[in-house]
Amino acid sequence: MQTWFLLYSGNGKDKKGHLIALLEQQGIEVYQPMMTIYKVRQDRPGQFRKKSVPLFANYLFVRFDHSQLNFSHILRLSGASYFVRSCNCFATMPSEFIEQLKLHLSEKISRQGASHNDTKQLIKLIKDEPKDAERVKLLHQSLVFQAR
Repeated sequence: MQTWFLLYSGNGKDKKGHLIALLEQQGIEVYQPMMTIYKVRQDRPGQFRKKSVPLFANYLFVRFDHSQLNFSHILRLSGASYFVRSCNCFATMPSEFIEQLKLHLSEKISRQGASHNDTKQLIKLIKDEPKDAERVKLLHQSLVFQAR
């Protein structure tokens, strides 16, 4: 059964792209949520530069069947540091959380039904948080909450 896990990948732009390619070669689904930010241009006051950045810096969501592929196999890949743990076991993310995150970040939120309202509220809270460290903290808190 394929499950979503949270993998910490460490710093470095080149490392992350290389790690994603290595994971995909292994048949592992990888999701790195991105968001758009606007930065003030130093060379042109009053104008902004549009930039796409990770929602959670240094973290990747990976989905694989842990009965078929060992965690240590993934951790041996260049750029992989560790799997996030919660309550003394590897933290898993529900598929509904990942799907809602994908929908919310692509701005294609359906207006039908109010199912998974808590998940939608959590994702909105994470997305609206301007500080990266606070977004990661909210993600970690949601992992602990879901593990209980």
